[in-house]
Amino acid sequence: MKAALNRVKYQIVAGLIFSGAAGFATYGLEARELQAEMARVTAEQVGEIEERIALAYAELDSTATLISQAHPTVNVLRDYINGLALSKSRNVPWLWAYVAKPSDVVALESEIRRQDSMQAFTVRISRENTNLVAPVVYAMGTTDASLIGSDVLSQPDLAKLAEDSAKSPASQLHEPLFRFTFQGLPPDTVYLTRYAISASDHPLAVQRPSVILRGLTTANIARSAQLKDGQSLRLIDNSSDPPRPLMLIGDNAAEAGWLSPSEFSVGDHKFLVALSMPRNHTRPGWWLLVILAGILMTVLYAALRSGFIVGARATQLGSILNSTEERLAETQRREIAFFENAGTSNCETDFATGQIVRVNDSLCQMLGYSREELVGRNFNEITHPDDLALSRSALFDEKGEPNSRLQFEKRYLRKDGSIMWGLVNSKLYFDGAGQPKSYMTVIINIDDRKRDETTKALLTRELAHRVRNTVQLTSSLARQTAATARTVKDYDLKFHRRLAALSAAQDILFDRNWMSAPLSRIAQAIIKPFLPEDRRQGELIVNLPDVELPTQQAQTIAIALHELASNSSKYGALANGGSVNVVASLQPPGDDGAKVLHLKWEERSPLPIRKPRRSGFGTRMLMSAMPEQFDGHAKATWRRDGLLYEAWLKLPDV
Repeated sequence: MKAALNRVKYQIVAGLIFSGAAGFATYGLEARELQAEMARVTAEQVGEIEERIALAYAELDSTATLISQAHPTVNVLRDYINGLALSKSRNVPWLWAYVAKPSDVVALESEIRRQDSMQAFTVRISRENTNLVAPVVYAMGTTDASLIGSDVLSQPDLAKLAEDSAKSPASQLHEPLFRFTFQGLPPDTVYLTRYAISASDHPLAVQRPSVILRGLTTANIARSAQLKDGQSLRLIDNSSDPPRPLMLIGDNAAEAGWLSPSEFSVGDHKFLVALSMPRNHTRPGWWLLVILAGILMTVLYAALRSGFIVGARATQLGSILNSTEERLAETQRREIAFFENAGTSNCETDFATGQIVRVNDSLCQMLGYSREELVGRNFNEITHPDDLALSRSALFDEKGEPNSRLQFEKRYLRKDGSIMWGLVNSKLYFDGAGQPKSYMTVIINIDDRKRDETTKALLTRELAHRVRNTVQLTSSLARQTAATARTVKDYDLKFHRRLAALSAAQDILFDRNWMSAPLSRIAQAIIKPFLPEDRRQGELIVNLPDVELPTQQAQTIAIALHELASNSSKYGALANGGSVNVVASLQPPGDDGAKVLHLKWEERSPLPIRKPRRSGFGTRMLMSAMPEQFDGHAKATWRRDGLLYEAWLKLPDV
């Protein structure tokens, strides 16, 4: 027996040594796996806490935005808060207080009683010699109704926030987390605060600044973290100096010891979360079985062979893992390069909160913001108020399901306050669990297109207006000519001559973009066709001032000059080889401040001229229609050598 044992003593020693080594190695691996599992569970717990706090901040921010922009009543705010995801249960503490001066307390009480039917509302000021008070007008999550009307600025942190808000822009306010000491509020509660103000840089310049507080109870945090048996939690505000404890759940001594704290940020606040080991935390135990099994193992080759196979497999897996990491890194580099340098304005928006996750330089330049100013901002803040409903409705289809692809037009607000039209193209991306995660959005500036559409509409309306005026004037010419024409041929000749005068005036207006026409050009264009080509130039003298006439008045005076020239060429000085002087002068403004144009048509005929026996369209145009349109008057004098026509016309501003 001894000889047999002596022959195998080296194998036995080797087996014992291998078993011990394998046992200790197993202990280390198991301990590391258990530690990794605990770290994973802790990370999930911290992530749940971070999500809970982030959602609470999101609810607080959306409520503060509602108060700042809509100034709701208490009833409206109650319905809004009851519809929030985390606040549907009534055990979530909320406080809403108006900030006012002590001198405005009586008016504030009357307003609250009238708007919200709170007939018993009374402001209770607990401080003396104060510049500001903030009585509670709404409270949820507490059964103590006597809290309504209490001055929340009795809390030092809130009082300092209110004082600072009167001196600094809203973006520079530090809104602390703190505990309340009011009787009737849930114990062990941390309050998140927002000072709700309008777009003004000075909060006290608005009608009613507000303080809104949203509570986080230990029950909220414990439920989110899903603490294990005997596990403790500490929540610390790491934004203050020194860091300030906010919550302690469980035993401060923590039997199994505290794990390394984890830090996360929500908005401007940084938090530390420390968790302890659970009471029934599993400890390594498989190593004992490995040692017992190793003692029984007598075949060193099998153990060495197994070790070789495990090592080879580990090497293979390591190679595959390295290759996968390289491919993922390359894919990520390409995605980032495309996002940043695609030549389009890109952003990524969180689906749940609507906050902007990342942007590229092109979008920053287009909206006038820096990256730091856009990232973390809700997309509603850069959307024109009139397009907010459009943006929200585009996110979901008729069945209430999220739209995976969006394309619509809306207006954005640049940093300088100007408005930009954008074409929005978005695609919804999902996480590994198939839940909506974020929208990847490309925004195209369509300001030029919108301007062109507006200009086109304006031009179309203006063209329609001018066409209607021209048709009406042409119709009037046709009716008046028909009323005085003796024959169809006479009607055709007169109507076409008058139409030619109207066309000449319109040609001049077209040359001037249909804005106005100079009086002198109208006179020359209308009178020149009535002069025979063999006349001397001295027989027509046109001396008119530099006067611009609006569209309608230019057409009317063209018809009037046509009638004067037509009658002169048939019966007056031009028909007998005489001359015509067309002169005008500007007279000083009257009592109404309008300039008056004195227009004179004077004929000199070598042969006697007789006054027409009857009047027609020309007489009515010269003596009634044209003076009335200019709010003036006219007179005609028939002399032996021809007609002297004078008109005093008020000139409208061009």
